[in-house]
Amino acid sequence: MSLKNIITKNCYKSVKNCKNCKKTKSDGYVEFLPTQNKIHRDSLCEKIERRDMIMRRSVIKVPTFYVGVEIMYDMYNPCIQQIDVIKLEKRLDGHLLYLRDADLSYSYFPEDMKPVFLSPDAPVPVNPLKVTLKSTPWTSYWEIYGLKGITPLTMTPRMDKRVKKNRNVWSEFDLMDKYRESIPLDEQIEIYQDILRLEADYPPKGVVLDLKDVRKYSKWE
Repeated sequence: MSLKNIITKNCYKSVKNCKNCKKTKSDGYVEFLPTQNKIHRDSLCEKIERRDMIMRRSVIKVPTFYVGVEIMYDMYNPCIQQIDVIKLEKRLDGHLLYLRDADLSYSYFPEDMKPVFLSPDAPVPVNPLKVTLKSTPWTSYWEIYGLKGITPLTMTPRMDKRVKKNRNVWSEFDLMDKYRESIPLDEQIEIYQDILRLEADYPPKGVVLDLKDVRKYSKWE
């Protein structure tokens, strides 16, 4: 089995439909993947940043974060001593930026809330909550995104016109656009190999992820 079968194209999901493949957790290093915007790519800067992040992980356990977390400070700031996950769940949309235009109660959780533990093999539960937005103006034109996690909006003629103008029915067939939004598999492999080499010098604190399958093929070319 080659490394291409171990790490999927997006590096967010484990290999599926393979009876002989073990589930990998390479998605734990999502933040190590560079930006998809080619204009902002800098291989030297990315290499230095990965090294600094691995060094930081050797003194603090950094949990894996997904959609729905908006943090106003640097995750790898040396001033941070500990990070705890209180509750892990999915939402109906790929982002929760519209919470900025919703009541604060949707972003609140009690400070004395006890951690909710999930089995490592259990699927991440989905929160079906639908958010009611405040009245306009909003920080963005949310009606054009086809969001599932908000209550139905009262559409005005102007909003309808905006939706029709921004409707992109051909985007799902635009292969070049999908290519620009993805990171080539060869680059992902090179990044994870670099991470494995850095881990040898700076062992991460705590069991954050398991890259044994990737490590086995770390010399793959």
